Amino acid sequence: MLAALDGYGVFLVKYGVLQAIRLATSLSFLVAIYAMRSSLDITKLHKFELTTSQLIVFGSLGALNVVGRLTPFASRLLIDRFKESLQAAQATAAFAKLFELPHGAVLTTPTGEFGQLIAKVFRNLDPLLPALYGAVIPIFVETVVAVIFVGVAYGPITLVQLALVVIYTLTAYRFARAKAQRNKDMMTCMLSEWGKIMASAGAYERAHFFGNVGFEISATRGRFETMGAKITAVMAGEQWEGMCQTLISLLVMAANVVLVFLVVDASTIEIFSLIAYLVIFTTSLDAYALGISNLRTAVYEYQAFDAFIHRLSDVSDVEGAVELPLTSSPTIEFANVSFSYGGRVILDDVSFKVEGGQRLGLVGASGCGKSTIMRLLLRFYRPSSGTITIDGQNIERLSGASLRRLFSVVTQDSQMFNSTLRENLAYGKTGASDDELLEAAKLAELPLRVKGCVGAERASDLSLDKECGEKGAKLSGGQQQRVALARAILKSGTIYLLDEPTTGLDGVVAKQIQKTLDALSENVTTVMITHHLDDLKHAHSILYLDQGKVIERGNFESLIAAKGAFYRQVEARKRGE
Repeated sequence: MLAALDGYGVFLVKYGVLQAIRLATSLSFLVAIYAMRSSLDITKLHKFELTTSQLIVFGSLGALNVVGRLTPFASRLLIDRFKESLQAAQATAAFAKLFELPHGAVLTTPTGEFGQLIAKVFRNLDPLLPALYGAVIPIFVETVVAVIFVGVAYGPITLVQLALVVIYTLTAYRFARAKAQRNKDMMTCMLSEWGKIMASAGAYERAHFFGNVGFEISATRGRFETMGAKITAVMAGEQWEGMCQTLISLLVMAANVVLVFLVVDASTIEIFSLIAYLVIFTTSLDAYALGISNLRTAVYEYQAFDAFIHRLSDVSDVEGAVELPLTSSPTIEFANVSFSYGGRVILDDVSFKVEGGQRLGLVGASGCGKSTIMRLLLRFYRPSSGTITIDGQNIERLSGASLRRLFSVVTQDSQMFNSTLRENLAYGKTGASDDELLEAAKLAELPLRVKGCVGAERASDLSLDKECGEKGAKLSGGQQQRVALARAILKSGTIYLLDEPTTGLDGVVAKQIQKTLDALSENVTTVMITHHLDDLKHAHSILYLDQGKVIERGNFESLIAAKGAFYRQVEARKRGE
């Protein structure tokens, strides 16, 4: 995770320099006193009667300690900058992974769960890197060096320091496991309760319709109290663990002082310098214990993130995937294609061929497999058996990017986002100029007001700067579909996939959009799903599907003449009108 990140080597070099200064600062006074033990007289020291060499040593110690006091700030700044880079890299990796997953996996993964996964990146790395590089590694290195030095200089008293670090490590690790479980329970509770709170916040009309405003407020209060109880449990656990660790450090510190006086055979100034060092070292273990706890918690939670990143996908590119060139009017062929999902057969031995520039209509009852054919073409799924080719090339061997570059897709859901018309249109071709956007809108018969155009304001209240609202709420259904169509035009795909593009629109608007689609389909290969069967009069071929099987095929006239299922559906619609 870390080693692969750009700049990690530079980070380690800078970090190593800062930690060397920190370590030298921590042990400098103890080492200096030990080195001068034979020449240092405490009475002269009290009167400041020092030799030149001693003055130089103490002056150097002072300068080193000034620099040493500043290094923690520099270290935290260095770690924070590196942490930001790592967070961005990991969050982007999670987001990119989302687009590698099979379509079904994305549909069945709650948005809240993915949001939690992204939150883990920032929540885990926030304490992880400072814990590892700011506390655990520095204390561990200092312990090793100090134990060796104190052991050589003063004997077995060093074992007390070593024992203290071991005890702190074990208790902190044990506490961290409980803390991780508490945090997990808290986050699960908060995600669940917060989702309910957001649902209640969006129930304005429903609550007033049924006179349940008081009920919604009362229920929401209970949810806030539930979340508060979980947060309190987490904080209480941390306080209790902090008390235990502080008690351990105080007991060991007292033992250290007593043992130094009883065991160490050295001058008074050496004894006091040793005690001072051990006291300072013991107090620094609070940060070390917190670092161990945060490290254990972060690693525990990182497992979910790592499992997501390494989740296998059967729709990602195969090794050596071929780039498919963008050709005009490609030929599409399904050869004995079957597809099963969740133990259910969705498509059963479907075969057809759409020659370049032709139009194929897909009809049948809901759930018969029409949309699945489109998703297989886009390689959102892989067929259970059979092959799908475009211009004779198996799409499983093509790169996903070059395959999907061929398609301009229009569905009954315009998939608009809360921004301006300009940005919604430009999603079809990022970086498109206003002239290109206006031309695409014109082809899609979406009237836009152009600044400086006389009389344009009477023709349309739409402009590129108009805010569309959430999911295009500020536009009519017909306008939304024309935006979706303009996007498809901007993309300039050579295969149009049209999935119920006129569903839900009034008759006049639906006929206008279908007329536009017919005109656009003249120069591209088109696959269209629709329940409006009259829209397929110009289709070269129509497939009627039932329970995943093609039960009828032909053009509009031949299917009407056959008086089968397609004919009955057309007649039923006429009677319904």
